[in-house]
Amino acid sequence: MQDPRIKAEEIDERIIFDSTAKAITCGWEIAAGSSIDPNTGLNLSAEKQDTLDWFWENGGSIRLRIRPNDTDSTFRRFFFMGIDTNFKIQLGLKGDTGGSILEIRDGSGNNYYTANQTLTIGDFNELLFVWDPSTPSWTSYLNGAGAVTDTVAGAAGWGAYDTDYGKIKIGQITGGSTVTDMNTYQIDLSRRMYTAEEATDLFRNTTFDVLDDSKALVSLPLVSNYNDGADQVTENIGSTGGTFNLGDGTTSSTFPTQLAPHGMSFDGTTDYIDLGTSASYKPGTGDFSCLAWVRVDKTAVWNSFIGDRNGGNVGSQPGWVMAVESNSPGKFSVILEASDNDAKYYVSPQRHDTGQFVCLAFTWSNSGDRLEMYADGVKLNTTKTSNDVLTGKDISVANNANIGRQPSAQNYTNGDIGKVRIFDSELTETQVKWLCEKDLRLINV
Repeated sequence: MQDPRIKAEEIDERIIFDSTAKAITCGWEIAAGSSIDPNTGLNLSAEKQDTLDWFWENGGSIRLRIRPNDTDSTFRRFFFMGIDTNFKIQLGLKGDTGGSILEIRDGSGNNYYTANQTLTIGDFNELLFVWDPSTPSWTSYLNGAGAVTDTVAGAAGWGAYDTDYGKIKIGQITGGSTVTDMNTYQIDLSRRMYTAEEATDLFRNTTFDVLDDSKALVSLPLVSNYNDGADQVTENIGSTGGTFNLGDGTTSSTFPTQLAPHGMSFDGTTDYIDLGTSASYKPGTGDFSCLAWVRVDKTAVWNSFIGDRNGGNVGSQPGWVMAVESNSPGKFSVILEASDNDAKYYVSPQRHDTGQFVCLAFTWSNSGDRLEMYADGVKLNTTKTSNDVLTGKDISVANNANIGRQPSAQNYTNGDIGKVRIFDSELTETQVKWLCEKDLRLINV
């Protein structure tokens, strides 16, 4: 079984059609530029037809970008995909209302599932269908939202289905009375069962654009397994006024080039990075997200990775900080404290001082008063030690943000920190997960 934890643009076994209705090879044995005949459909090569079996047995998703143009009351079938009479999908709609029948069959008898949407005629519509055989369930999304799910098998909505099995067909489908007038911009068949959040990301294209590291306000390097016992840093910090304070007493505004391409190792007593005075590294009254790869051994002391909050009890020090802490030994924590000392103080359910690299992250929505924490891209069920409402409150302090300690020269990190990124937005769960997984394929540990 192929590992499904891969970003969409790398998913194997998919087929895409462009706006000129030509097939584009993308893991299939199909000649680039093959025309799609609306009467006969697209023939899949024999070695790739097992992907259809995979779809019904293991689940997957179908994404269509279409503009229907018919305006009469006839139901026009515009998509068909099937293995045999018992395992098939047929999609169609009415031009006068945009009403649809979007149906899958999963076995003999009355074993049909429908997830109908109302489409806009003469305009762009993006349909995403997700088949989950474990439930089973058939879910549709329209323009990244409005999930409709059917989990109860029933009778067929269609009076007639196509019988041209082993193909993906668009346009005129057998059993339909007339040819469909429709512009088809994209068909994407994948082995991944997309979630509701991923459906939104796909529609907005944020998954592929916003997650570029160049969008981060700060982006520090990956960490390698090279460690000669000295301070390890690699490239320019990208922050005006940023300073490295190294254990040997030296100070630098750039990464020592002679150490490239190594990572960042902190000695737990004197090493830290000062990010300078930039307000970009402070949540203020806006949204905010931070990710970092961290490796620390089992500890009974605070290891503060990044933030501008001084050390001290919650309710006494405005600012923000990410840490592996001592109060709940070895657990990942995040503190956000406003200028009036109202605060959120969340703690992970498990230890992360394992001596292994872990991708730790948090996302913050000020307007939604929403703080989420993640480890290796998985959302954590946190303990909320303090959970004041911070909507509209300013989470800022005059301190410079530091990496490797708190600005009050406390709680130095004894371990490795790499690939620190700060965003002035609340990343989605999908975005955090894909960033961590992208790093995991690159990091050398």
